[in-house]
Amino acid sequence: MSETLYSPIRTNDKQRIERAKPSCHRRYEPKYNKRSVNIPIARRLDAILRKWDPNKCQFISQLRRDGGSILMRVHNDGTKRYKMLMPRRLSIRVEREQTIRCLLKAILNNVEYSPNAKFLFECMSSIEELAKFIGQLHEYEPGYDETEDSIGHRHGRKAYDPVLGALSDLEAAGLILVVRGWDKETKQYKASRIFLMPKLFQSLGMPAKETKYLLAGKAKAERKAGMQFKRSRPYSENMASIDNQKLLSLLNYNKRWFNGEFEDQPEKEKLAKDFINSIKPDAVSPEQEFRLLEQQTPRIIFITAEQAIKESHPNIDRLEYIKLVTNRLRH
Repeated sequence: MSETLYSPIRTNDKQRIERAKPSCHRRYEPKYNKRSVNIPIARRLDAILRKWDPNKCQFISQLRRDGGSILMRVHNDGTKRYKMLMPRRLSIRVEREQTIRCLLKAILNNVEYSPNAKFLFECMSSIEELAKFIGQLHEYEPGYDETEDSIGHRHGRKAYDPVLGALSDLEAAGLILVVRGWDKETKQYKASRIFLMPKLFQSLGMPAKETKYLLAGKAKAERKAGMQFKRSRPYSENMASIDNQKLLSLLNYNKRWFNGEFEDQPEKEKLAKDFINSIKPDAVSPEQEFRLLEQQTPRIIFITAEQAIKESHPNIDRLEYIKLVTNRLRH
């Protein structure tokens, strides 16, 4: 054991034992010191990410506790190939945590933030480029390693396994979406595409109301400057295509979430509850009050209340049924 890596331990010394080398990466320690792009939403995300702790992210903790899976490929016969992530301890290794932090910084700094894009928040860099940005791209020397038992292994390839592992954790936790494509001619995967998911913004403490405000400001600035949207990463045949209807529906849902189209639903339910509680029983008859509640209450809430009363009181009369449903909706 090298004495330069570890400090000697004294049994009688009560001082704190410190390691000279706190973490040991496979090849390179990740680093990303590039400044954030001059876009308000990017600067906002970068500021939040500096204080963000992956160990306190509920989505990552749930993944590590329960495990998860990633869809890798859909075969011609309809069968699917998954990558399984087994349950692990809740605390993340320091090496993986450092890679996740630097990788997210690189992704957020290379995202297309224009509201005029077809799909919002798509990373304009490939996985290999992201690995190069954070200093974890390893390139083997060209040539062969010949031995007596075998003819050797071809080198010159590029490796970034720690980045792929961090991406798998982020994808299985639902923080990002990685779209993959399979090339039938070359029998290998095409260049993947990375999209930010609403769960990432939720884990960073940024609600849809704030993303809507920042996107509106970006659109206003583009109109004022007379800018026309131009994709910075042109489409290519070697890039994964989005030709799946379920995938299109998911990306369209994300775009609506980022634009704040779903933020008013809890408010509407609150207004409905306030209306229910504001009705005075003495002002109208029980039947009239029941009909008013049926018209003003969200349908799913009203049906749930009716089913609960019918299951608990199967042989109840009409008047008592109306009173029980009304009281349940009030509370």
